[in-house]
Parts: sequence; C-alpha cells; structure tokens
Amino acid sequence: MPASTANPQHTSVTSSASSLTLAGYAVPAGSNKILSVSVGMESTSPGTTISSVTHNGVNLTARSSLVLSTSGGLTQYTQLWDLQLGSGTPTGDIVVTPSATVSNCISIAAVTLQDVVQQAPEASASNTGTSTSISTNITTITDGALIVDSVCTNPNSGPTATGTGHVADVAVADTSGLTIEFGQGHVVTTTAGTYTVGWSALTARVAHALLSYEASGGGGGFTAVNRRTIGQRVGSRTYS
Repeated sequence: MPASTANPQHTSVTSSASSLTLAGYAVPAGSNKILSVSVGMESTSPGTTISSVTHNGVNLTARSSLVLSTSGGLTQYTQLWDLQLGSGTPTGDIVVTPSATVSNCISIAAVTLQDVVQQAPEASASNTGTSTSISTNITTITDGALIVDSVCTNPNSGPTATGTGHVADVAVADTSGLTIEFGQGHVVTTTAGTYTVGWSALTARVAHALLSYEASGGGGGFTAVNRRTIGQRVGSRTYS
C-alpha cells in the first residue's frame, strides 16, 4: 500500500507561548499505529528544551535529539516525539510544554503512522545548517522502513521537500516577516540502506531531525493519516 496523508490543518493564535495545544486530535482506525508529533520553535534562549508532549493526557516519548541551530542571538529547534497506539483510536488534545516560555514562535505537527512495529525507531539522524537548503542522510536497517522527519528554519518561501520519495505532510511557509518556517515529512522506503532526505527554500538557521520505523509487515505498507498542525506566534500571527 503506498503512503498517503489526510486531513491537513493549520491554525494560529496570538498569546503567550508557555505551552501549545492542538485540540481534539483523533487517531483514525487501523492497526500497528504510532502517533508521531514534531515540534519546531524559535527562541532567544538557547537553553530552552521541551519538557513534555502529551496526547489525551498520555505522555509521548522523545525519540530524536533536540536539534538546535543558533545565530544572531536566536535559536531554531526541532524534535520528534511518538506514542505507540496499536489498534487504539483515542481522541484528545496534544499539548506541548517547553521548559520556559518561548520568546518568538512555536509550531507542532501530528501524523498517525500505520503498519509500523510497536517499538522505538530503528534509526535516527540530525543535521543543522545556515543555507537555503539542507540534506541529511539516514541509514535504515529493515526493508520497507518508514522515515519521518521535521525541519525548522527562518521564514522564506518554503519549506519544500527534496530527495527521492520525500513527501511533505506539513509545510508551514511564512513570508510576512515572522520568524518560523516548519515542515514534517516522510519517505516510504523499499530496501534497507542510506537515504538522503532534504528541504529547500530555507533561510539562516536550519534544524533537521529524522527517524526510521520498521514496517510491521516488512517491505512497506504505510499510511500516514490524519495529519494536523498548529502554530503559535507571540505578538503576531502565522499561517500556512
């Protein structure tokens, strides 16, 4: 079964960014599911971390490192979290809580992965840059693995997914002088090996995190469904 996505959503509010809620995320029917949540932030404090991510009151697990790219007194962050769901179909708020109030922007995206083994990711990778594009290699271990990635950068005309088979599930482009651009994507692979996953139309500070999940049936059959994203800008607005 080829990878697919559904129900993309984005919204924004103007308020304090001490936490961020994506309200009423509904996990669709299916089997061998994992809820994947990515977080993107910009702050004047490079010591800020993500304290917790929950769905319907249940804690997710941080699966990637917190990737930071700092210059000019600002830091872009991104990190990937997940929750193993099996065949469950819970509905509830996704709440992201940073360790301190985020001074500029914060954005989160959520996607349900189907037909993946209920275990930690088999591989991870990360990268930072200061260019208008970024490409990162990740080496999968099993045939048919699903690669999930997240990117956070300064505003430009992107982000645009690059690399063979790389699909942007979420691409929050902001060209109105605000301070964040955010993307979440996936690649359905065929055989185990090294894959190059990238984004273009970026600016200045770029943080990129990637994970690889083993297919439950071996050799593919993923569906990435019920994708939603929400962004928050302190003192202004964001849009998709």
